[in-house]
Order: sequence, then structure tokens, then C-alpha cells
Amino acid sequence: MTKTDFHVDINFQDGVVWDARIRLRNDAFPPLSVQKYIFLSEVFTLKFLEKTAVPAPGVYYHYWADSADGHVGVSFVLLEKMGGRKLQWDKASKSRQTKIMEQLVDISLELERHSFEMTGSIVPSDDGEVSIGGYAQLPLFRDSLTPIGPFSSLNASLRAIMHLQLDIITDGEFAHLSLCHFLSYLWRLHTIPDLVASTESREGGPFYLKHFCETDDHIMVDDDGNITAIIDWSSSSIKSKEYAFSSPAMLWPTRSFVGGDNALSPAELEFADIYRRRGRPDMADIVLKGRRLQRFLYSLGDSWTADQWGFEALFLGLRKAFIREGDENSAAVAQESFEFWKKKLISKYSVEYPQLQRLF
Repeated sequence: MTKTDFHVDINFQDGVVWDARIRLRNDAFPPLSVQKYIFLSEVFTLKFLEKTAVPAPGVYYHYWADSADGHVGVSFVLLEKMGGRKLQWDKASKSRQTKIMEQLVDISLELERHSFEMTGSIVPSDDGEVSIGGYAQLPLFRDSLTPIGPFSSLNASLRAIMHLQLDIITDGEFAHLSLCHFLSYLWRLHTIPDLVASTESREGGPFYLKHFCETDDHIMVDDDGNITAIIDWSSSSIKSKEYAFSSPAMLWPTRSFVGGDNALSPAELEFADIYRRRGRPDMADIVLKGRRLQRFLYSLGDSWTADQWGFEALFLGLRKAFIREGDENSAAVAQESFEFWKKKLISKYSVEYPQLQRLF
């Protein structure tokens, strides 16, 4: 059971088992139209994955109850029951972790075979073709009702995402450190040209499917460490190649990451090395250089933290990720105190962004 669904096994006499995933009703959830959009996006993402070699549950049937008078009364999806149990990454042996990463590389290489010309999320289609619509992610809904996207360029998508975050903060939807977060998104908005220039996904892609939450509880494994399924594809989206194939969050050194350190973990370095052994140094390079986009898109739609020191550490990590090797001037600027930097940015943008005054 999750916060939004509960699962029921349907056992047939011939031994086949289906997973009935039933949506819970809760007034604290987003509007029904938003829930429906995200629900159907996941269903059609799974239908797309059925055409690939990615291990994911097949979809037998889905139903969305637009009102309580529907013939069932609740929304649900009938899925293929996948074997195995949820991976516990931190408890796995070193050799088991290596085996898991080798399979994750294979899955990434399979996803690389299926590129898209737009960035957004997979949405319902009547003709059997894969259709890309706006992002099926809560932080990327304008006015809590309309998803932004799709976009044909990385530049357009990143600018729209940053502007939306600025609007969300201005509307009072950030509970903590709203001024600090506003300035962080403003800084990111103005670094987009530099960020996009360092990628291949500039105009027209290619873009690739990325799971929304790449943590161990979304990976099913058997007793021998074989991945039986990647589950819970809700809020997944089509992203730039550099972000889609950066290291999974499961491999990040969490404590040092939130402390502002951009060094990769030993697992991330091994992950890159597995790509090299597969004859894909280009994909290894994406892993090694992935922190910039990971920092840029980290924790959209909500406060990073309520703690000022924690915020400053995360933001310093973001700024350091944009320092090019040998650029002493940028390195010096990144070491400026946060208060000095904040005053400088407020002075620079207070006329162009008058909404800053509402956040003091």
C-alpha cells in the first residue's frame, strides 16, 4: 500500500496472479483532473514499456472513475504481478550491488534505443503511437491544474520550469525560506544558456524516458539479485539525454550531496566504469558529468529545507557544479558568502523582478 493506492492480488485457478492497484480517495490529494492526468500518463508509459525489453509490469486494463456514480466507483489498473521483492541497496553485498548496476546499465541502454523529439510525459493516445504531452509531475502544473509542456527544446523546457517555480514561490506556496529559494531559481534561470550549451539535447532532442524516483524501493529483485521489474512509473518524463542517463539517485552519496559536495560516490564511479566496459565511454561521461543537471533540477516544487545552513550548503553545491576547470574567477565568486551574494542578486534584479519585494 502507498499513500495514493492500495494493492490487491487477484489469484486465478490456473496460478496466474494479477495486481489490482486501486486509487484511494483523499481530499488532501491534488484536484481529480490532475490525479487523472498523472494516472493515465503512468498507464500509457507502462504500455510503451511493453514494447521494449525493460522489465516493467504489463497493463491488462485500466479505469478512471470520473465521479462516484461510475459503474465501479473507484479508479484502478490491473497489472501483471511481478516476482521478487524490493531491493534493499544498503544491505546488498558489494558483488550484489555490482550485479544490480550492470543490469541497470543494460536497462538504460535499452531505453536509449527509444528516443523522442519532445520533452514532457507520455500521455494517452488512440492510435497506438506514443504521444508526448505536458509533464505529469505535480511541481510542473500551472495553477495546480494545467501541466507545462511539451517542449521541442531543452532551453524552452528549462526556462518554463524555472519561471513556473518563481511563480509558485511568489504565490506563497513555499513554506520555508521563500526569498532564498526564489533567488536560487532566478540564478538558475540565468545560467540556462551555459547549461544548454554543454549538452547535445539543444533543439529537437533527442530526449529519453526517465523514471521519476530512481531509488531502491522501485526495483524488484529475486534471490539471486536479478532485476525482475522496475515499478511505480508515476510522474516519469521524457528528459534530455544528459539527465535521463545520469546516475540514479540511489547511488548518490546523500550526506555529502546535501552538504554541498559534488564528488561522486564509489558506486557512481563504478557505474560509469560499467558503461566503459560495455564499450560506451560516452554514457560513462554522462554519469561523470551528471551533477550539474542533477543539482539544477533537484527538489522542484518545494523547499529544499527549512534550515538556513542546509539551504546554503545545497546552493553552494549548485553553484560549484557550474565552475569549469581552470575558471578561477567563477571559483572565487562561488566562495562568496551567501549573504553577500544574496544582497548582490537582489540589487541586480529588484527592478526586473519587482515580486522580490513581496518575499521580504
